[in-house]
Parts: sequence; C-alpha cells; structure tokens
Amino acid sequence: MTEDFISDDIIDQYLSGKLSISDFLRKMPKKSFRFTDRIINLLEIAYQQRIVGNVELLIIAASADGVSSKYSGILCNLLKEGWHEKHEDIVMLLEDIKDPNTVDCIISAIYRKMPWDNDDYSSLGLKCIWALGAIGNEKAIGHLKELAKSKVEY
Repeated sequence: MTEDFISDDIIDQYLSGKLSISDFLRKMPKKSFRFTDRIINLLEIAYQQRIVGNVELLIIAASADGVSSKYSGILCNLLKEGWHEKHEDIVMLLEDIKDPNTVDCIISAIYRKMPWDNDDYSSLGLKCIWALGAIGNEKAIGHLKELAKSKVEY
C-alpha cells in the first residue's frame, strides 16, 4: 500500500464518520501538502452539493494538511455562501495563504452579518481584518485604512 492510499482511506473514514476528529488529526500528516488536490476536489463537491458536514470536516482536513493559493478559489466561493457556518475558519485559512487575489472576497465578507454572530462586534469582521493585514499588499492596506476611518466597530 502506498502512503497516499492509506491517507486517502483516512480521509474517507473521516468523512464517513468512521474516524473521529481527534483520531483523524492524530493520523493525518501535519502540513504535508500531499492531499491538496484531493481535499480541494472534495470541497468543490461539497460546495456544489451544499454538503454542510463535509465542508466543516474538509476545512479541518485542509488546515491539518496545509493550505496554499490552490485553495483560494474554492475558499472564496464558500465564503460567499450562507448555508454553512465555517466563514471564520475559511478566513483564517485565507490569512495563512496570504494570496493577494483573495482581497476582494475578504472585503465582501467583512461586511456580512451572519445570523449566528450575536456579538456586539463581528468576529468574522475581525478575522477579515487580520487576513488583510497578513496579505499586506497595497490593496489590502488601502482597505484597512478605509476601515480604520469607518464608524463600524470590529
């Protein structure tokens, strides 16, 4: 058996509920970037079919495996959707990726008020601000300066 086959089996067991999150994280190689294409493919399927549970599980898998700019497209697509509750985790992954191409999708998310976000301030908005700071290009910094002038509290 190849190492990739074993890991694919682990991902399948995790998605089917046969492997707990803690067991999955213990067995999954950390930040190996070996399963990027598989996880992105499964995220695309979960996005197209609106499979909330798989989005949640695959965001954890992506974080464990490591993320790169290959994830930017699917993560931005998921960030626009309201049928799941992983927006904050998605923004944290985008912060790790630091892809300048994600600035617009992060800016769009910063103004979204999620039904489950009952705080006086937006925790999603705060995470978006951190992500823009991590990206740090001229466009991101420009948006941060505009946000600093606004009366909206984060």
